[in-house]
Amino acid sequence: MKNLYILLFYFSVCNLSSGQILAFDNFSYPDGPLVGNGAWAATYGSSNTIPVISGEVLIDMDGLSPSAGTNLSFSSVSGDIFYSLDFTVTDVISMVGGADRETFAYLFDATAMLAGWRARIDVVSPTASGDYSIGISTGSNAADTVWPNDLTVGVTYNAIVRYNQIEDIAELWINASSQSDPSILGTDGLTPLTMVAFGLRQSNSQINETVLVDNVLVSSSFNEILRINESIIKDFKLFPNPANRNSQSVYITSKHNGSKNVEVFNVLGEKLFTTVIQGEELNISRLTEGLYVLKITENNITITRKLVVN
Repeated sequence: MKNLYILLFYFSVCNLSSGQILAFDNFSYPDGPLVGNGAWAATYGSSNTIPVISGEVLIDMDGLSPSAGTNLSFSSVSGDIFYSLDFTVTDVISMVGGADRETFAYLFDATAMLAGWRARIDVVSPTASGDYSIGISTGSNAADTVWPNDLTVGVTYNAIVRYNQIEDIAELWINASSQSDPSILGTDGLTPLTMVAFGLRQSNSQINETVLVDNVLVSSSFNEILRINESIIKDFKLFPNPANRNSQSVYITSKHNGSKNVEVFNVLGEKLFTTVIQGEELNISRLTEGLYVLKITENNITITRKLVVN
């Protein structure tokens, strides 16, 4: 809860419009179950099967983990409601049809039942030669519409989803910089509902992907989504990445460019070291070749970034 309060305070002192930021979490928690941290609660299934690993939520859709859901509640608003998240599909073994209930993020009403799920996004088969694509559904189990450009395993994308609570229709953008950017619409014609929670879900059906989720934001304004993504999340830059171990350093820049507390983890989630840098340069001479996760904290805002060392 502490991280959520800090971020909401940050939003208020930046003179953001009252009521537009409904929920935010960047998952700066110790490794372990998501439920019990912040305002996250179990929706159904075992609350211990959706974990936080190195500052991201791991959605395991390989058919081995029990089906489970967790949610972050917020105050209801009228009209449009938006959610944004960063997602990285890390494994696609054998894609299956969109009817296999591969939803991993959605909104829902006070019933928290399947019939009340809206604005669902799921991983679907690629449309061409890419690794996979993303579908949007207003309220059905299968994707109504599929993003026309295939996506790549291991690359992080930002999704923004709109749910119109009057007309009952969902809309999806990938890596948008404005609301006029290309988007896809779900099917119109279900029963309009009032959303009160954002949900994450994993399934034990015949699906074969793993998804990392970070920086969940719920708002009543598309522009507010963009502003928060830009000012807090995308403000941090880590380069060069991949890094050359022989160079011994990488650089972390931000708008404030103040002192930064940096925690470095390996792929197993083990903390290797913690350091404070006063400028931009981070010494990586002690790291061997491999993939690492950096948790960077500046002005009470924590951002997680992956670093590849060659």
